[in-house]
Amino acid sequence: MRKSKKLLLAAIAALALPATAAAQDQPAVTAPDDCQIVIETAAETDAALQAHGLNFSGYHTLCPLLRDAGLGVAADGAAGLVEDRRYALTEVRLFDLATRTRGWFEVTSTSMSPDTPEDNPERLPVDAINTALQAIAEQPDAVIASVGEEDARLLIVAATPAPPPPAPGPDCSVTFRTSDAFVELVNSWTDISLATDALCQRLAAANAGIVLTEATGVLTDRPYGWVKIGLFDLVTLLDSPMRSTTMSLLPAIEPGASEQVLRSALLAGVDVLERDQDAFLASLAGEVAAMRAALGPGSAN
Repeated sequence: MRKSKKLLLAAIAALALPATAAAQDQPAVTAPDDCQIVIETAAETDAALQAHGLNFSGYHTLCPLLRDAGLGVAADGAAGLVEDRRYALTEVRLFDLATRTRGWFEVTSTSMSPDTPEDNPERLPVDAINTALQAIAEQPDAVIASVGEEDARLLIVAATPAPPPPAPGPDCSVTFRTSDAFVELVNSWTDISLATDALCQRLAAANAGIVLTEATGVLTDRPYGWVKIGLFDLVTLLDSPMRSTTMSLLPAIEPGASEQVLRSALLAGVDVLERDQDAFLASLAGEVAAMRAALGPGSAN
């Protein structure tokens, strides 16, 4: 049985870009011998990057900045098929090559196939990464600074012993981290709840909350919305590496389309979290343990 939970606000600093149609093949930007952007992503996306290359116009602006700051690019994404449309979503953050710390500023980008069948669906995640990196190249200072700020914050956190989880009680509420606008929207849906009592108790015992990222848009007259769901640690504020992305697509523009696609995507994502909660919790615990091992007392840093 589901039960309504309180939504506690903690806004995410993020830039969500509108969806773009799949690009035609273009020559990759020629990278100088002394500057290569380090990108860590899933194996299948990495293979697509090797095949198609980076081709965003700000490469020569961004690459030296990342090289000099000792930063790489972490690109996490999801791809799939919704009705007749293929899509790829990528979430890009910069990370410290030495400490592995990711900055808190994220840029999300969506690429979607046109109405006609896509000849090269593996290009979609590459297009999304190119779009996200171009956005960073156009405003690099805040994104780069977020890595140093997160490094400094986590050094303090790692030096402090983790508090024990709260004792279980009869009342349980889940802490959500998402945008103010999404919280307002979800709170207006009084007929739904986002966690069972059992899941709420497990999250409380693990000092964990739920992190949500979302975006909506229209591509070739078809409204879409996606929601990415994961866990975050209430003490360190680190996110679980494991996340689930769900996409919803409507056949035509209609009143309330943005709310409809977000609601559908959110409920699908919550079902995934309920089903795979053991894996989500293990993913978060591993991330927190790795951070404390890398930055805590006795570490090289």
